[in-house]
Amino acid sequence: MRTVKIKPTQPQADFHALTCKHPAFIGGFGTGKSETMANQAFMDASHSGSALIGLYEPTYDLVRLIMAPRIEEKLQEYGIRYRYNKSENIIYSSNGQFGDFVLRTLDNPSRIIGYETYRAHVDEIDTLKEEKAREAWIKIIARNRQSPAGVDKPFNRVSAYSTPEGFKFVYKAWKKEAKKGYEMIQASTMSNPFLPPDYVDTLKETYPEQLIAAYINGEFVNLTSGTIYTEFDRVIHNTDVVWDKREPLHIGLDFNVCNMSAVICVIRKGVCYDVDEITGGYDTPSMIQSIKERYQNCQINIYPDSSGKNRIAQDASDSSIHL
Repeated sequence: MRTVKIKPTQPQADFHALTCKHPAFIGGFGTGKSETMANQAFMDASHSGSALIGLYEPTYDLVRLIMAPRIEEKLQEYGIRYRYNKSENIIYSSNGQFGDFVLRTLDNPSRIIGYETYRAHVDEIDTLKEEKAREAWIKIIARNRQSPAGVDKPFNRVSAYSTPEGFKFVYKAWKKEAKKGYEMIQASTMSNPFLPPDYVDTLKETYPEQLIAAYINGEFVNLTSGTIYTEFDRVIHNTDVVWDKREPLHIGLDFNVCNMSAVICVIRKGVCYDVDEITGGYDTPSMIQSIKERYQNCQINIYPDSSGKNRIAQDASDSSIHL
């Protein structure tokens, strides 16, 4: 068995120490997921000269631009002669004690056929739609049954490497509905001491809090529905400000079919305070009537959402905003 020497970060070392059937390395930007994948694949290839190691990327461009160059770099680093057959997308090792690498994509799971792997490594599977990710994972596991020459009691294993992309396939498979053999290591961007000193600060200045939790801290957070309220805190943002019956009102109006709503605000010293709301409005005329009845003898500024420009059934020649 060839010795592969690496200098991992602590989360990477913890991942390499896992002995389960399906380990996962989940991390934010800059945590070294691709490096971790390449190193683990190399350790697997060192088990036997007949071992075939599967490497999977979401698209062919990622195979060509990321995975293949990384494996070639590792082969050169360890002085292992090889031949990269680009038509087959297989990297053949010329060392009789070191295995080969088959490079495949995840975008068409039906094409994951016709070969058997000893170990497999799947990169960024959570960037796929959940259904396709699950289909690809099942196909990869089905291919992972090779028994390499010289390996006593071969242990077939499929590993995953990904940024946390919300509550999708990876979250369900390794956390919410984790079965026996599914274990993961979550890594923060700050665990990598080799990044530029200002890298994390730059990311924090660029991304909102929700994305920071996912792409820096490596946490599973909601990245789709309801994210408009991610900055809201009921304690921090609570207010006891009351409208004084005279000051101008600023009303945000939301047009929904038979369920219109409005938030009523006042602005004091440049700070906007929510002081009231209207919910369950049937249509635009009924909302106008409610506003007129509640708030009299003051200036009213309306800020309608973009759907208000749509034509309405009562008068096809006009729009709600013009009303």
